Amino acid sequence: MKFVRRLMICPVGVGFIFIIWAFRKCRGQKMHFDKVFNVCGIFTFALFITIALTVVDPLQCGRNPDGSQSMLSNPGVICFDSSEHFVMLTLSIIGIICYPVTIIAWATYTTCKYPSRITSGVGLQLVHRHRFLFQRFKPECFYYGLLLLLRNALLALFPALFSSVPSLQMEVMGILLLAACALQARLWPWRTSLANYTDLGITILLQILLLGASPLISQDAEKSNEMLGLLLALAVVSPFVAGLLVIAYSIWCHFLPISLYGVFLCHHKGTAGSLCRLLKLLALQHSKTQIFLDSDELEEG
Repeated sequence: MKFVRRLMICPVGVGFIFIIWAFRKCRGQKMHFDKVFNVCGIFTFALFITIALTVVDPLQCGRNPDGSQSMLSNPGVICFDSSEHFVMLTLSIIGIICYPVTIIAWATYTTCKYPSRITSGVGLQLVHRHRFLFQRFKPECFYYGLLLLLRNALLALFPALFSSVPSLQMEVMGILLLAACALQARLWPWRTSLANYTDLGITILLQILLLGASPLISQDAEKSNEMLGLLLALAVVSPFVAGLLVIAYSIWCHFLPISLYGVFLCHHKGTAGSLCRLLKLLALQHSKTQIFLDSDELEEG
């Protein structure tokens, strides 16, 4: 029942969001379905690793001294030789098909259709409905949301596949994190530099924790548990501290007046537009000051 409750976290959360939408609709408050779909997508995207780790939990078994195998998360359940594990294994297979496989298949289909749909009449609806998958990244890196889902799925799958060979598990996880770090640094896909640096910092932190935990495989249990506790404490505290620093930096930038442009070109619309464009091009060759020309900064309006 505990495993079933963990499997139901995502459907219950999505259902709660739709209940709020239906309640607001009954009260006459307009809320477009695309916004509701986007909120559900954000919720699913944020919990994807947790969902993937949950559904593969019955597959992670460790060997006992008598030769049998039991679940790592619940040693009282004997793997592949008990009715409890058979039921959990069946639920796990159903959960893998309903959650990670379905989510990745849907994201893959949507991402592959994005270039053709964005040029058609339904492109605007696609952008609004799937903001969580596309809008956080640069237009040329629209596919990076799918890459994040695949990376997170592998991060959850590798511990289950190599649970009996911890050393190989460390190697495979290290290769995956290193490849993800190199790809992120090469593409620089997020729309803001702060998001890119945060993503890169989190990936590097995971690699450091992995390097710190790998020598514990050959250590005695008492020392390993103590060091592992310190590493886990660092993993929990570091994102919290990083989040506080990001919030503090955002507040500081909000109250700090920043001059975005050093020069403002004012011109007659009918006769001096080309002249101002020439002046801007010439000025940029001799100065790094940002120059505001209304025809080049239409998004600022």
